Amino acid sequence: DIMTSPPPSFSLHDGCQLALTPSLDSIIKAQFDQCRTAGILRTDPLAPDVMRRKLCGKFGLVAKHEPSLFAKKRPATISEHVCMDEPFNVNKFHFNKVKDNEILATIVDGKDMFDAVDGITSKVHPILVNISPLMYGHGLLIPWPERCLSQQLTAEAISLAIRLLRKCTSCTFCIGFNSLGAFSSVNHLHMHILYPSELDHEARGEPLINGRTSFPIAYAPIERCITASYRGFECQIDELHWMVPCFAFTGAEDSDESLSKALSQFVQYLQKNRIPHNVLFVQDNGNIRSIIIPREHQDHFDKDRHGFNAALGEISGMIIARS
Repeated sequence: DIMTSPPPSFSLHDGCQLALTPSLDSIIKAQFDQCRTAGILRTDPLAPDVMRRKLCGKFGLVAKHEPSLFAKKRPATISEHVCMDEPFNVNKFHFNKVKDNEILATIVDGKDMFDAVDGITSKVHPILVNISPLMYGHGLLIPWPERCLSQQLTAEAISLAIRLLRKCTSCTFCIGFNSLGAFSSVNHLHMHILYPSELDHEARGEPLINGRTSFPIAYAPIERCITASYRGFECQIDELHWMVPCFAFTGAEDSDESLSKALSQFVQYLQKNRIPHNVLFVQDNGNIRSIIIPREHQDHFDKDRHGFNAALGEISGMIIARS
């Protein structure tokens, strides 16, 4: 019973996940189903009034209209004109305030990422259910929640995302991030656990994604190869042929640490120069790939006129329409 039982855990320790241990996919989806049954979700992505369609054009975009989504979701606690270095505010909503029954699972980390000088030594990262999910299975990964970190993608969080994907090679989720100024709605460090393939959940009828496990942007062709390393760290960087400028960072199977450090350097550059950004982490034929989309601040985008936000989902090819 998700209302009374502690959430299941998934270990990142080497050798700790036994062959018979449930996959993180199965854990998240089973817990998500219990949240649906228990009435914890504000909206249901499998409701019959949720409309979906594939849009014409070369990018393979998908549009979705869910009438209740914007009406029932938690209100954003961030101003549209937010500064990218806005500090964490304990008086506003943050993820340490959620109810225990919103925790789908906990990730138990085996790697020391911080010094314990502040007395915080926890290595547990909860995955919360998104109570207004964009798709079936939608969760929120909260790295070191007790540290009350603002919504800036740190080197430690990048490493966590890459290590989690590497540990879960048989899983079908991807991991996403919206910076401040790129339609993040909560200024408490979090990443999205997303299942684009579940837009074709068996309860939803005719398939749109046709077996693909990521957003359309992940299948965009390479426009040009830029470099095979970044600031001394090995990883291939490509510019993708997409509707907005974006860059794919791809690491070899044995170079996750180099990929993590290269990504961290680039994200730090964007943050320092106050360039909002969306980030997508995906599995790609045994490699880990991260797509970074630098962009204008969200206050340049009129969501009311366009009828949708321009967060990670939309900019990656899944348009969540307001009307």
